[in-house]
Amino acid sequence: MRMVIFAAACLAWALLWAYTRGMQEATLFWGSRLGEDNPLLPRTGMQDAITPPVQNVRNIVALSSLLAIPAVGVWQLGWVAGLVGTIAMLAASAVIRSFLPKPQSLYFSQVIIRGLSRRRDLFAGASDEHGVQAADAVLTRLKTEFETVHGHPVA
Repeated sequence: MRMVIFAAACLAWALLWAYTRGMQEATLFWGSRLGEDNPLLPRTGMQDAITPPVQNVRNIVALSSLLAIPAVGVWQLGWVAGLVGTIAMLAASAVIRSFLPKPQSLYFSQVIIRGLSRRRDLFAGASDEHGVQAADAVLTRLKTEFETVHGHPVA
């Protein structure tokens, strides 16, 4: 039973990591694209500004789990199972990632826009006019870039 639970945890991590990497690649793609014309921005451009807050939680959980799951596997099942589980997690993540949308895909574009729109609404609810204006400016630029890449407006 412990082996089944360990295998399920490894698969869950592989799914989480594949999606987390996909979203991270998407925010890097779009953030860099938004910052191309501004030499004052870092290489990542506006990635931090457009990354949904839940992505930071996913990053922390995925990286913590990358250490915890193999450690628990070694503790509960021995070195061989822990090592094989770790290798299987990483390999499965790469395979799963190949089936997920590309960073510039419509799917990730919509997720990024929804996340930034939610943050804009939070700024509006808190009467933070500067936050609303900044979010509106970034949303406008993002939608323009998305339309350029996708050839049609992104909702």
